[in-house]
Amino acid sequence: MKRRQFIELEDCEWMPTFIRDGATDYLSLLQELFRPYRKVPEYLNELLRETGDERILDFCSGGGGPYLGWKGRLFTKAGGTPEIELSDRFPNLGVKERIHDSQIRYCETPVDVLLPPKEEGTLRTMFTSFHHFPPNDAQRILSQAAKDDAAIALFEVTERSFASFLRIFAFLFLIFPLTPFIRPFRFSRIFFTYIVPLIPLAHLAPDELLAPQITLNWHVDGPLTLGQETKCRLIVRNPGRIIAQQVSVDARLGDQVKLVATDPEARNRDNQLTWDLGNLQPDAEIVLETTIIPQAPGELPVLAIIRLGSG
Repeated sequence: MKRRQFIELEDCEWMPTFIRDGATDYLSLLQELFRPYRKVPEYLNELLRETGDERILDFCSGGGGPYLGWKGRLFTKAGGTPEIELSDRFPNLGVKERIHDSQIRYCETPVDVLLPPKEEGTLRTMFTSFHHFPPNDAQRILSQAAKDDAAIALFEVTERSFASFLRIFAFLFLIFPLTPFIRPFRFSRIFFTYIVPLIPLAHLAPDELLAPQITLNWHVDGPLTLGQETKCRLIVRNPGRIIAQQVSVDARLGDQVKLVATDPEARNRDNQLTWDLGNLQPDAEIVLETTIIPQAPGELPVLAIIRLGSG
Protein backbone atom coordinates (compact mmCIF):
# COMPACT_ATOMS: atom_id res chain seq x y z
CA MET A 1 0.00 0.00 0.00
CA LYS A 2 1.53 3.31 -1.01
CA ARG A 3 1.42 6.08 1.56
CA ARG A 4 2.06 9.60 0.33
CA GLN A 5 3.27 11.89 3.09
CA PHE A 6 1.59 15.26 2.63
CA ILE A 7 2.54 18.37 4.55
CA GLU A 8 0.21 19.51 7.33
CA LEU A 9 0.38 23.28 7.43
CA GLU A 10 0.18 23.59 11.22
CA ASP A 11 3.37 21.49 11.47
CA CYS A 12 5.43 23.96 9.44
CA GLU A 13 8.00 26.19 11.13
CA TRP A 14 6.94 29.19 9.09
CA MET A 15 3.27 29.00 10.10
CA PRO A 16 2.30 32.14 12.10
CA THR A 17 1.44 31.32 15.70
CA PHE A 18 -2.04 32.86 15.60
CA ILE A 19 -3.01 30.69 12.61
CA ARG A 20 -1.55 27.50 14.12
CA ASP A 21 -3.25 28.21 17.45
CA GLY A 22 -6.51 28.95 15.69
CA ALA A 23 -6.34 25.61 13.88
CA THR A 24 -5.50 23.57 17.00
CA ASP A 25 -8.12 25.42 19.08
CA TYR A 26 -10.77 24.39 16.57
CA LEU A 27 -9.62 20.75 16.62
CA SER A 28 -9.86 20.79 20.41
CA LEU A 29 -13.42 22.14 20.19
CA LEU A 30 -14.37 19.35 17.78
CA GLN A 31 -13.03 16.77 20.23
CA GLU A 32 -15.03 18.38 23.01
CA LEU A 33 -18.25 18.33 20.97
CA PHE A 34 -18.01 14.93 19.28
CA ARG A 35 -15.93 13.09 21.93
CA PRO A 36 -14.26 10.56 19.59
CA TYR A 37 -12.01 9.37 22.43
CA ARG A 38 -14.73 9.01 25.08
CA LYS A 39 -13.86 5.32 25.70
CA VAL A 40 -10.12 5.85 25.93
CA PRO A 41 -9.92 6.52 29.72
CA GLU A 42 -10.82 2.90 30.49
CA TYR A 43 -7.90 1.72 28.34
CA LEU A 44 -5.52 4.25 29.87
CA ASN A 45 -6.60 3.18 33.37
CA GLU A 46 -5.82 -0.42 32.48
CA LEU A 47 -2.41 0.62 31.18
CA LEU A 48 -1.71 2.72 34.27
CA ARG A 49 -2.54 -0.26 36.47
CA GLU A 50 -0.25 -2.55 34.48
CA THR A 51 2.72 -0.16 34.40
CA GLY A 52 2.31 1.49 37.79
CA ASP A 53 2.97 4.86 36.12
CA GLU A 54 1.71 7.87 38.07
CA ARG A 55 2.29 10.50 35.41
CA ILE A 56 1.21 11.04 31.80
CA LEU A 57 3.12 13.07 29.22
CA ASP A 58 1.04 13.85 26.15
CA PHE A 59 2.89 14.87 22.99
CA CYS A 60 1.55 16.98 20.11
CA SER A 61 -1.23 18.25 22.41
CA GLY A 62 -2.02 21.26 20.23
CA GLY A 63 -5.16 22.88 21.59
CA GLY A 64 -5.35 20.59 24.61
CA GLY A 65 -6.89 17.41 23.24
CA PRO A 66 -9.27 15.08 25.09
CA TYR A 67 -7.61 15.35 28.51
CA LEU A 68 -9.41 18.63 29.19
CA GLY A 69 -12.73 16.76 29.32
CA TRP A 70 -11.64 13.78 31.44
CA LYS A 71 -11.57 15.26 34.92
CA GLY A 72 -12.03 12.50 37.48
CA ARG A 73 -11.83 9.65 34.94
CA LEU A 74 -8.16 8.63 35.17
CA PHE A 75 -6.67 6.70 38.08
CA THR A 76 -3.27 5.28 38.97
CA LYS A 77 -2.61 1.78 40.27
CA ALA A 78 -2.78 3.14 43.82
CA GLY A 79 -6.15 4.75 43.14
CA GLY A 80 -4.89 8.31 42.93
CA THR A 81 -5.12 10.76 40.06
CA PRO A 82 -2.18 10.84 37.63
CA GLU A 83 -0.35 14.07 36.92
CA ILE A 84 -0.87 15.04 33.28
CA GLU A 85 1.44 17.26 31.29
CA LEU A 86 0.36 18.47 27.86
CA SER A 87 3.13 19.40 25.45
CA ASP A 88 3.75 20.38 21.87
CA ARG A 89 6.57 21.34 19.58
CA PHE A 90 4.67 24.61 19.04
CA PRO A 91 2.94 25.31 22.39
CA ASN A 92 -0.52 26.88 22.26
CA LEU A 93 -0.36 28.97 25.45
CA GLY A 94 -4.05 29.86 25.25
CA VAL A 95 -4.83 26.32 26.40
CA LYS A 96 -3.83 27.29 29.95
CA GLU A 97 -7.02 29.38 30.21
CA ARG A 98 -9.15 26.29 29.47
CA ILE A 99 -7.55 24.01 32.05
CA HIS A 100 -9.82 23.52 35.08
CA ASP A 101 -8.11 20.51 36.58
CA SER A 102 -5.29 20.92 39.10
CA GLN A 103 -3.70 17.66 37.88
CA ILE A 104 -3.17 19.03 34.35
CA ARG A 105 -0.47 21.46 33.29
CA TYR A 106 0.50 22.74 29.85
CA CYS A 107 4.22 22.93 29.15
CA GLU A 108 5.07 26.44 27.94
CA THR A 109 8.35 25.40 26.32
CA PRO A 110 8.61 23.37 23.08
CA VAL A 111 8.73 19.57 23.46
CA ASP A 112 9.67 17.44 20.45
CA VAL A 113 8.34 13.87 20.50
CA LEU A 114 11.40 12.85 18.47
CA LEU A 115 13.60 14.02 21.38
CA PRO A 116 11.45 13.07 24.37
CA PRO A 117 12.54 13.69 27.95
CA LYS A 118 13.35 10.45 29.74
CA GLU A 119 11.22 10.38 32.89
CA GLU A 120 10.60 7.28 34.95
CA GLY A 121 7.05 6.34 35.83
CA THR A 122 5.63 8.33 32.92
CA LEU A 123 3.15 7.04 30.34
CA ARG A 124 3.52 8.67 26.91
CA THR A 125 0.45 9.38 24.77
CA MET A 126 -0.36 10.87 21.38
CA PHE A 127 -3.82 11.69 20.00
CA THR A 128 -4.62 12.26 16.30
CA SER A 129 -0.99 13.09 15.60
CA PHE A 130 0.99 9.91 14.94
CA HIS A 131 -0.14 9.92 11.30
CA HIS A 132 1.69 13.24 10.84
CA PHE A 133 5.05 11.46 10.96
CA PRO A 134 6.74 9.68 8.02
CA PRO A 135 7.57 5.98 8.60
CA ASN A 136 11.16 6.56 9.72
CA ASP A 137 10.15 9.10 12.36
CA ALA A 138 7.21 6.96 13.46
CA GLN A 139 9.55 4.01 14.01
CA ARG A 140 11.94 6.30 15.85
CA ILE A 141 9.18 7.36 18.27
CA LEU A 142 8.36 3.74 19.10
CA SER A 143 11.99 2.67 19.30
CA GLN A 144 12.85 5.51 21.66
CA ALA A 145 9.98 4.55 23.97
CA ALA A 146 11.25 0.97 24.03
CA LYS A 147 14.81 2.16 24.68
CA ASP A 148 13.60 4.35 27.57
CA ASP A 149 11.48 1.48 28.92
CA ALA A 150 8.45 3.78 28.71
CA ALA A 151 4.90 2.72 27.89
CA ILE A 152 3.37 4.60 24.96
CA ALA A 153 -0.25 4.74 23.78
CA LEU A 154 -1.20 6.06 20.33
CA PHE A 155 -4.78 6.93 19.36
CA GLU A 156 -6.17 7.89 15.94
CA VAL A 157 -9.68 8.54 14.65
CA THR A 158 -8.74 9.06 11.01
CA GLU A 159 -9.87 6.48 8.50
CA ARG A 160 -8.87 5.89 4.90
CA SER A 161 -12.32 5.94 3.35
CA PHE A 162 -14.71 8.12 1.39
CA ALA A 163 -16.75 8.68 4.56
CA SER A 164 -13.65 10.06 6.28
CA PHE A 165 -13.09 12.33 3.29
CA LEU A 166 -16.63 13.70 3.68
CA ARG A 167 -16.18 14.19 7.43
CA ILE A 168 -13.03 16.23 6.93
CA PHE A 169 -14.80 18.56 4.52
CA ALA A 170 -17.79 18.79 6.84
CA PHE A 171 -15.49 19.79 9.70
CA LEU A 172 -13.82 22.29 7.42
CA PHE A 173 -17.11 24.13 6.92
CA LEU A 174 -18.33 23.68 10.50
CA ILE A 175 -15.53 25.99 11.54
CA PHE A 176 -17.60 28.97 10.42
CA PRO A 177 -20.62 28.52 12.75
CA LEU A 178 -18.48 27.12 15.60
CA THR A 179 -15.62 29.63 15.74
CA PRO A 180 -17.46 32.16 18.00
CA PHE A 181 -17.71 29.43 20.68
CA ILE A 182 -13.96 28.78 20.86
CA ARG A 183 -12.32 29.98 24.06
CA PRO A 184 -10.34 32.03 24.81
CA PHE A 185 -11.82 34.61 22.43
CA ARG A 186 -9.37 36.06 19.92
CA PHE A 187 -10.05 38.85 17.40
CA SER A 188 -7.27 37.40 15.23
CA ARG A 189 -9.17 34.08 15.09
CA ILE A 190 -12.32 35.88 13.89
CA PHE A 191 -10.40 37.86 11.26
CA PHE A 192 -8.49 34.86 9.86
CA THR A 193 -11.61 32.69 9.80
CA TYR A 194 -14.19 35.01 8.23
CA ILE A 195 -12.29 37.83 6.50
CA VAL A 196 -9.10 36.08 5.35
CA PRO A 197 -9.90 32.34 5.85
CA LEU A 198 -6.39 31.07 6.48
CA ILE A 199 -7.35 29.08 9.57
CA PRO A 200 -9.94 26.94 7.71
CA LEU A 201 -7.40 26.22 4.97
CA ALA A 202 -4.89 25.00 7.55
CA HIS A 203 -7.28 22.13 8.34
CA LEU A 204 -7.21 20.62 4.87
CA ALA A 205 -4.85 17.71 5.60
CA PRO A 206 -5.05 15.07 2.84
CA ASP A 207 -2.68 12.62 4.53
CA GLU A 208 -5.44 11.73 6.98
CA LEU A 209 -7.21 10.04 4.08
CA LEU A 210 -4.14 8.15 2.96
CA ALA A 211 -2.80 6.76 6.24
CA PRO A 212 -2.87 2.97 6.43
CA GLN A 213 -5.46 1.58 8.84
CA ILE A 214 -3.78 -1.40 10.49
CA THR A 215 -3.95 -2.04 14.24
CA LEU A 216 -1.64 -4.18 16.34
CA ASN A 217 -2.44 -5.39 19.87
CA TRP A 218 -0.16 -7.41 22.16
CA HIS A 219 -1.72 -9.82 24.66
CA VAL A 220 -0.10 -12.11 27.23
CA ASP A 221 -2.09 -15.19 28.22
CA GLY A 222 -1.87 -15.21 31.98
CA PRO A 223 0.83 -13.94 34.36
CA LEU A 224 4.52 -14.06 33.48
CA THR A 225 6.38 -16.58 35.61
CA LEU A 226 10.17 -16.74 35.66
CA GLY A 227 11.44 -19.88 33.91
CA GLN A 228 8.00 -21.06 32.74
CA GLU A 229 6.51 -21.06 29.26
CA THR A 230 4.05 -18.27 28.47
CA LYS A 231 1.96 -17.80 25.33
CA CYS A 232 1.68 -14.35 23.84
CA ARG A 233 -0.45 -13.12 20.96
CA LEU A 234 0.02 -10.32 18.47
CA ILE A 235 -3.38 -9.50 16.95
CA VAL A 236 -3.13 -7.76 13.57
CA ARG A 237 -6.34 -6.27 12.20
CA ASN A 238 -7.42 -4.17 9.23
CA PRO A 239 -10.33 -2.00 10.46
CA GLY A 240 -10.39 0.02 7.25
CA ARG A 241 -12.38 -0.45 4.09
CA ILE A 242 -9.62 -1.16 1.60
CA ILE A 243 -7.08 -3.96 1.24
CA ALA A 244 -3.78 -3.50 3.06
CA GLN A 245 -1.12 -4.86 0.74
CA GLN A 246 2.07 -6.76 1.60
CA VAL A 247 1.66 -6.54 5.37
CA SER A 248 4.56 -7.70 7.51
CA VAL A 249 5.11 -7.54 11.25
CA ASP A 250 8.45 -7.19 13.05
CA ALA A 251 8.59 -8.03 16.76
CA ARG A 252 11.78 -7.54 18.72
CA LEU A 253 12.05 -9.58 21.93
CA GLY A 254 14.45 -8.48 24.62
CA ASP A 255 17.38 -10.48 25.92
CA GLN A 256 15.36 -11.29 29.05
CA VAL A 257 13.22 -13.87 27.23
CA LYS A 258 13.89 -17.18 25.47
CA LEU A 259 11.85 -17.93 22.36
CA VAL A 260 10.31 -21.42 22.26
CA ALA A 261 7.97 -21.39 19.23
CA THR A 262 5.92 -19.22 16.90
CA ASP A 263 2.65 -19.95 15.10
CA PRO A 264 2.55 -19.25 12.22
CA GLU A 265 6.29 -19.71 11.95
CA ALA A 266 8.26 -16.48 11.89
CA ARG A 267 11.73 -15.73 10.65
CA ASN A 268 13.99 -15.31 13.67
CA ARG A 269 17.23 -13.39 13.79
CA ASP A 270 18.65 -12.65 17.23
CA ASN A 271 15.20 -12.59 18.82
CA GLN A 272 13.80 -10.31 16.11
CA LEU A 273 10.78 -12.02 14.58
CA THR A 274 9.30 -11.26 11.17
CA TRP A 275 5.98 -12.48 9.77
CA ASP A 276 5.10 -11.84 6.11
CA LEU A 277 1.30 -11.83 6.05
CA GLY A 278 0.58 -10.84 2.46
CA ASN A 279 -2.56 -8.81 1.77
CA LEU A 280 -5.00 -8.15 4.60
CA GLN A 281 -8.65 -7.75 3.62
CA PRO A 282 -10.95 -5.17 5.25
CA ASP A 283 -12.08 -6.32 8.73
CA ALA A 284 -9.67 -9.27 8.53
CA GLU A 285 -7.73 -10.31 11.61
CA ILE A 286 -4.63 -12.48 12.02
CA VAL A 287 -3.36 -13.82 15.33
CA LEU A 288 0.40 -14.38 15.67
CA GLU A 289 1.29 -16.61 18.60
CA THR A 290 4.64 -16.81 20.34
CA THR A 291 5.69 -19.07 23.19
CA ILE A 292 8.43 -17.65 25.39
CA ILE A 293 10.19 -18.30 28.68
CA PRO A 294 11.05 -15.23 30.83
CA GLN A 295 14.69 -15.39 31.88
CA ALA A 296 14.76 -12.38 34.22
CA PRO A 297 12.24 -10.56 36.45
CA GLY A 298 10.57 -7.40 35.20
CA GLU A 299 8.31 -6.24 32.38
CA LEU A 300 8.20 -8.10 29.07
CA PRO A 301 10.27 -5.96 26.66
CA VAL A 302 8.64 -6.20 23.22
CA LEU A 303 8.64 -3.74 20.32
CA ALA A 304 6.32 -4.62 17.45
CA ILE A 305 6.11 -2.68 14.18
CA ILE A 306 3.86 -3.08 11.14
CA ARG A 307 5.31 -2.55 7.67
CA LEU A 308 3.28 -2.11 4.49
CA GLY A 309 4.63 -2.76 1.02
CA SER A 310 3.80 -0.78 -2.09
CA GLY A 311 1.11 -1.91 -4.41
